[in-house]
Amino acid sequence: MQSDKKKQGKDLNFIVLEKIGKAKKINGLSKEKVLKAIKTSLFTS
Repeated sequence: MQSDKKKQGKDLNFIVLEKIGKAKKINGLSKEKVLKAIKTSLFTS
């Protein structure tokens, strides 16, 4: 359970679903990469 936390220290952990029943924990992303991913997924043309 300790590795399942969404935030550890200053780092955010993202849980990405790869397929049904399979998840992957992603960490160490920069603020810029997170913001770019959000912008490109919400504001597509």
